[in-house]
This record gives sequence, C-alpha cells and structure tokens, in this order.
Amino acid sequence: DTSGEFGFGAWAWGGGRRLLYTCEQWGDRELGRHINLKELVAMVASTEAFIRRRRDVTHVREFTDNTCAEWAAHGMAPRGEAMQEVMTHRAAALLERDVYTCVARVATGENVWADWLSREGGEARFLLQAAAMGLEVERLPAAEWWRAALAEQAMG
Repeated sequence: DTSGEFGFGAWAWGGGRRLLYTCEQWGDRELGRHINLKELVAMVASTEAFIRRRRDVTHVREFTDNTCAEWAAHGMAPRGEAMQEVMTHRAAALLERDVYTCVARVATGENVWADWLSREGGEARFLLQAAAMGLEVERLPAAEWWRAALAEQAMG
C-alpha cells in the first residue's frame, strides 16, 4: 500500500510463523509524484524484495488496492512512460528469478497491515500486533531502484 504523504509498505508470509515486510518513506522528490505511479512502484519494489529473500518461491500472489497498479501489472503495458519503465523492470526481475505472479485487488479496508506500514507510526503498530500474535518479523529493504524511478518521472 502507498500513502501519498508518507511512504509505502507491504508484507508477505515468510514461512512458518515468519512475516517479511518492507516499508519506506518518501523523500522530498517523491512526495509530488502521481499516486498511481507510487502504488505501482511500491508493489514492484516490495515484491522484488520478497522474492530476493525467498529464492525458493516460484509463484507470488500480489494484492493492491489501486486499480491502476492492478491493471498495469495484469496487462504489462500501461500507457504512461514512467509506468512502462517500472513494468519493464518488473518483467526482468521476475524472469531473472523464474517467478510467476498473479495480481489481485484487495479492498482498502482489508489492506490493514500494508496500510499501517505506509503511514507514519504504522510500523510500530504492525510490529506490536505481530508480536501479540506470536509471529516473527523480518524487515527487508525495498529494491533500491525505486527512488530513481520516481525521480526520473519528475524530469520526464
């Protein structure tokens, strides 16, 4: 999930009682970017972080509450140049790791953990709830290309 004003966050099952998660905060350059591009970048960068960590995974089911990001990922051919570049990066990362993906829509109200992770103070809330459930967590950095992708969008 993406918060237009703070950052983005995502989580994935890591096996057993382990959760993998990522959350990043927007810098000044990213704040003004279009929300649809931010949602797509967040989904792609987070998925890449997860499949980089779990090399045994061959299939991924991704969820987003942003229709534009969902459609871009389904069709792999969005109209906007910046989104096309993100999808080119996505395709290369999935092919490199031989991972298949399916994107599905999740209602915003059901996207609780990702929503928390995308907002100020939300990581602490997420960690408290995971601990209360007896889950182990591992924070992963999002794939590093995402800031450059958003910065290039500003110049283009």
